[in-house]
Amino acid sequence: MRIKVANAVGAAVGEIALTRGATEALQLLIDGYNRLKPGDTISTMIRRNMR
Repeated sequence: MRIKVANAVGAAVGEIALTRGATEALQLLIDGYNRLKPGDTISTMIRRNMR
């Protein structure tokens, strides 16, 4: 899945993070926040499970 997403958005596979939910995503964001440099971009996509 990461390869498909990376190809679709023109990113390297290592730049793609897929999470299981908001809490996990926020923890990843907080952990990586201090490593951001000017010009870095964060993109998000919301996908709701339709059960």
